[in-house]
Amino acid sequence: MINLLLFLFFVACASLAIAMVVDNPGRVTMLWFDYQIETSVAFIILVILLAAIFIVLFTLIIRLIIASPSQFWQRRNVKQLNNGITELTYSIAALASSNITAAETHVHKVEKLLGKTPLTILLSAQIAKNKGNDAATHALLEQLLGYKETEYLAARSLSESASQNANLPKALQLAKKALELTPKDSSATIAVASLQIRLKLWDEAISNIQRTKLPRKEKSRLLALTHLARGELLMAGGYYEEALSLVKTIISNLPDFPPAIAFCANIYDKNQMSKKAAKLRIKLSQYMADGTWSCKTCAHNNKIWTIHCDSCGGFDTMELKY
Repeated sequence: MINLLLFLFFVACASLAIAMVVDNPGRVTMLWFDYQIETSVAFIILVILLAAIFIVLFTLIIRLIIASPSQFWQRRNVKQLNNGITELTYSIAALASSNITAAETHVHKVEKLLGKTPLTILLSAQIAKNKGNDAATHALLEQLLGYKETEYLAARSLSESASQNANLPKALQLAKKALELTPKDSSATIAVASLQIRLKLWDEAISNIQRTKLPRKEKSRLLALTHLARGELLMAGGYYEEALSLVKTIISNLPDFPPAIAFCANIYDKNQMSKKAAKLRIKLSQYMADGTWSCKTCAHNNKIWTIHCDSCGGFDTMELKY
């Protein structure tokens, strides 16, 4: 636009100059080798102006030719992006309404328009999961590990999958990766601690729980539950004195938790501390004995408390129901 205005300004000035010369024509005599050329000043100026106009027009045409392909591709890219966003919206809407076939169709269209992006891979992974295709879901999540935007989500999801398949070392490795990406995330820290407890890495689990940003009371409860899980294993293995060292922390933080009371009473009894054992058994009798422990996540029932659900592996999900 600016170039066009400049050109019009140049033409106007040239027209004014021509008009002035026409009013004052004058004569010009030139010698060219053996030839003498006579002409008017107006003709010389006209030739110069026409040459200048030709040069300006030629420059504008060349610039237009060079710019046109770029502008064409720019318009094409904008249109392609808009179409891709539209298809992406359709895919998300279809997935939200459980129309998996439509969601998959629209994702393929997005990939043709915009190529594979973290978002399209994420949608494809969710679609594969909804279809029950575990192998495809796993492969797509592995791809998402390579993108900064989805690395944390992929690590957590793959860790949960490995845990469900009883591949605890792999699950812990991925959970630690997720924790490295979000060190202030309490849920990521607890996920690592949960796996460390299952692998009986007690000191590491306690260290991780202590680093959480949970309220002090909740943190103390989780630490006491970890000690309780460890203590029950020690008691089952006959390490009564070692288990006794955990009693104070357990009972002070879980004073009304039946499994904690029962454990401490049994350890006191095993260490010939009958009075303390009897006192706790009296307290334990106040609780109904016919309750059932139920998982808040999967509703699995169990007669005894465990720090992990026997069915889904959920950490600290068992609650007592009567």
